[in-house]
Amino acid sequence: MSYSYETEEGLKSTVTHKSLGNVLTKKNQLQLLLVGSELLVFYLVHQILVFPSVHIARQALMYVMLCSIFGHFNCTTNLIWQEVQVVVKCNMAFFFSLIVMSPLKTFTFIDFIKYFVLCLVMLSTSLVLSRFYRGFFSKYFSSKVLVIGTGENAKAVIDTCKSSRFTLADIKAQIDCVDSCFFPSIKQEKLMTSDIPVYDFCQLNEVLNKHRIDEVLVALPQASKDEMSLIMNSLHNKVKVIKFLPRVNGMMTFDSKIEDFNGVLVVSSSLDKMNYFDKMFKRFFDVLAGFVGVLINIPLYLTVRYLNRKNGDNEPILFKQTRIGEYGEPITIYKYRSMIPNAEAVLEKMMAEDPKIKEEYLTNKKLENDPRITEVGKFLRKTSLDEFPQFLNVLKGEMSLIGPRPYLPREMNDMGFYYDSIIQCKPGITGMWQANGRSEVSFEQRCKLDDYYFKNWSIWLDMTILFKTLKSVIYERGAR
Repeated sequence: MSYSYETEEGLKSTVTHKSLGNVLTKKNQLQLLLVGSELLVFYLVHQILVFPSVHIARQALMYVMLCSIFGHFNCTTNLIWQEVQVVVKCNMAFFFSLIVMSPLKTFTFIDFIKYFVLCLVMLSTSLVLSRFYRGFFSKYFSSKVLVIGTGENAKAVIDTCKSSRFTLADIKAQIDCVDSCFFPSIKQEKLMTSDIPVYDFCQLNEVLNKHRIDEVLVALPQASKDEMSLIMNSLHNKVKVIKFLPRVNGMMTFDSKIEDFNGVLVVSSSLDKMNYFDKMFKRFFDVLAGFVGVLINIPLYLTVRYLNRKNGDNEPILFKQTRIGEYGEPITIYKYRSMIPNAEAVLEKMMAEDPKIKEEYLTNKKLENDPRITEVGKFLRKTSLDEFPQFLNVLKGEMSLIGPRPYLPREMNDMGFYYDSIIQCKPGITGMWQANGRSEVSFEQRCKLDDYYFKNWSIWLDMTILFKTLKSVIYERGAR
């Protein structure tokens, strides 16, 4: 989570003023490029679907206004998942606006279909053009960013920006605040990136001018009030945009609201994320996904059975396992067997014979090179097909398509205080763990991700997790 604000328009630094002028020009160019391209597609679709020509200008103006209101043409620093959410919202609003503004006497079902096709094409066009322009012209349109901080939060932001050109953020430098007389409270593990230069805080003005910085991100959530004031005062009138990562301590979520309590800033947070409508929608989606998943399991079952027999494995290909379900209730999940028979007994023997294996498993709850995994099991795990029988659990209502992966009963104590929040959700076939690295994520980090899911649940978060999981499976990232 980050907050940002813009400094005053009057800029005292001549060098910084020129840099900001260039950034705003580039931003405006990207905005004009998007608007022009989408209006061209809008016109072509209108001609193909044979809409009355008198409606084109009015509908085009409405489309541009709605996209601007929802922020599609803002061209801000964000991720593709946030852009998808914005584009879907503005096109849904456009679709309903078209219907409401149509004369009832002349409106037909054909018009309804035409409006639906128009919005579907514009939705697809918006996403394709946004991704193409931001990706192909990323070096030209990107803002030059300075990150203040060298800890875990700073590294996470830098890794995200470097792995996604869509963010339009070009990290130019870092400021190290550890062991600095200006920041006595900052105690961070230094996690710098080799290709990004690191400077001391006393070199701030030099860095701003040398790299022509457009945007500063302060990744020092543990900084005191006085230390943050020092940073803000040092940046005053020198950059257009300043963002900072706040100290939240798990108390704030993306549903939190900033309230003015008679001049006092109050943050209002609620952990009761799901209302009745949300639960009903999620269950409807689960039933639909469960039904499709069970149908897919029929040919998959026959294929796995054939491959196991071919490799001389005549044991049952399905196995049951007890896991922790919603509200801590035990549930029995189904999986395709990816290990040798009696894998649990073999694990106990391995841990008894080898202290290193015991330490690795107790720390990470898995073995990196697990000898118990069969040849067919390696493929099933790499593609996550071993989880497909759990669509039956989804249909039964014991699991959801998206949610925390179900934990083993013996892992309950290791979950610590995260246990109470994680069990408030139905376990899922996929979740934050799968979408953010799968086996590359430690057990502690997995618990943090699942706790985050509970506190920040939304329909959009579920959609993001689903798409990120598919991407991870396709590119075989973090395969278990």
